[in-house]
Amino acid sequence: MRNDSSRTVTAIEEPCVAPISQDTHEKSEHPGSTGSISVIIPVFGNGLHIARCLESLQFGNGRNLQILLVDDGSPQPVADQLDLPGVRCYRLEKNHGPSHAINHGLEQTADYWIVVLNSDVQVRPGSLTRLIEALEERPEYDFAVAKLLQDKEPFAVDSIGDGLLLGGGGYRIGHGEEDKGGGNVPRPILSAAGTASAYRRTVLEEVGGFDEDFFGFMEDLDLSLRARLRGYRGLYVPSAVVYHQGSATFEARGKKEIFRLITRNQIWVVAKNYPATVLLRALPRIIVFQVLWMGLMLSRGLLKACLRGFWEAFRGMPRMLRKRRHIQRSRSITPQEFWQMIEHSEQEIAAWQQRLEPAERSLLLRIYFGLFRSSTTNQQTASPVLD
Repeated sequence: MRNDSSRTVTAIEEPCVAPISQDTHEKSEHPGSTGSISVIIPVFGNGLHIARCLESLQFGNGRNLQILLVDDGSPQPVADQLDLPGVRCYRLEKNHGPSHAINHGLEQTADYWIVVLNSDVQVRPGSLTRLIEALEERPEYDFAVAKLLQDKEPFAVDSIGDGLLLGGGGYRIGHGEEDKGGGNVPRPILSAAGTASAYRRTVLEEVGGFDEDFFGFMEDLDLSLRARLRGYRGLYVPSAVVYHQGSATFEARGKKEIFRLITRNQIWVVAKNYPATVLLRALPRIIVFQVLWMGLMLSRGLLKACLRGFWEAFRGMPRMLRKRRHIQRSRSITPQEFWQMIEHSEQEIAAWQQRLEPAERSLLLRIYFGLFRSSTTNQQTASPVLD
């Protein structure tokens, strides 16, 4: 039964939510330090997971959290399954994916600090406050990500910031490592995983929110790249710790659906965000990565899903190219700076792979780095991202 102290709103379809402004403007100062924090949680089913998530938010945060639960068209309304005292719950009539749900949540709040959480996480007490405080103490940074640990003992790392190859493959840096060493050092990051990330509202408004065409997977990397192209910077905050089950929302859809989306979306990330000279310079790496990716999908019995992803990427390319024109016109960094930024991220991915036991390393990445060997693959993840 739903507790009557919660607020449930049913969104009207067509349109479900007005688009966030795409107008460009200078970074604005905002007195956000004393304001409340809006926590947006998109959810599709998984009542048990969201109950655990909400319970973990009840303790030790020390700041006023406004929790917005956006039910993305679950077959059975989530609000009917749970007691949700103090939670604003919005139900969308159709399932449009996490990107749409997060954008809808953003439209429902005016708070300066925005936290995005997956529904299959548990937050260590005080962690969301630490995320925001880290950004308050470092005004040169505009978004942040928590340390993500796998939600099973012995709590190996899930991600200490997301990275991207010049060839276009996105990876969770640190995944599978023990929770020690470089993972405990704050550092600049290329991308914040939407699993547990915090943003200044101005960032989300200026870049236009999450791309709803992505539906799910890599939409957070795409948003981070659009922010980086405009000069915004991201920060990894290891004192903020979140336990992540992983793919709980998409698990019921099956691996074919997951890898179809990843295949399609990683192509769109490159098509939208790589400046033209970077795209040409990185083209051999992009082609090699896509061939290796297809081989990986073939080995996993997912070739059909992969080919469908390629076809959908091609079919949606006109939309992506229209978005690309706006993104590239509004960027404030040079192509060379973009190249160096992604090159550094690639080096972080290589360093993470070297720290893993040989049996745990990715064959795809071994081949990729064998062909495109970096002179700094021994670099530690704590090294700074180029400005």
